[in-house]
Amino acid sequence: MVKKTINKLIKWEHFYYVLFIVILSLLIVAPLLNLSNSKRGEDWRNSDTPGYHFIKKIVLEDQSWPLWDHMTFSGRPMAGLGMPLLYPLALFMGLLLNAYAIMNLMLIFHVLLAGMGMYFLGYEVLKNRKSALIAGIIYVFSPYMMAALR
Repeated sequence: MVKKTINKLIKWEHFYYVLFIVILSLLIVAPLLNLSNSKRGEDWRNSDTPGYHFIKKIVLEDQSWPLWDHMTFSGRPMAGLGMPLLYPLALFMGLLLNAYAIMNLMLIFHVLLAGMGMYFLGYEVLKNRKSALIAGIIYVFSPYMMAALR
């Protein structure tokens, strides 16, 4: 069953193009693969890291969903944060990893998803895999994506 799935994946017409974008994206985000510290600073480190610990305590220990974070500043609503740590995938990873590891993995995941998404958008518009590959690479190296990784 697994062998059949792998063979189908390798025969998929977009496999090598997507694989190239994934490898290139992983080279870009290589510093983030160190999960013990964060390359991100600014507001995330100052306000969202305490929020992560608060969420973990409330969800795991009290078994409830937090509506208000009373530990950050003078308090703030949890729904308006826009924290990537509230994503279901991040909450699941929070059971096993620390806040820095989760943030780094979410940044890596978003860069991979952005590159592959641009590749498939380019393919849908242009119907040419090589042009779509170039579009995906350009988007991964765009200033917008590089600013998110600084």
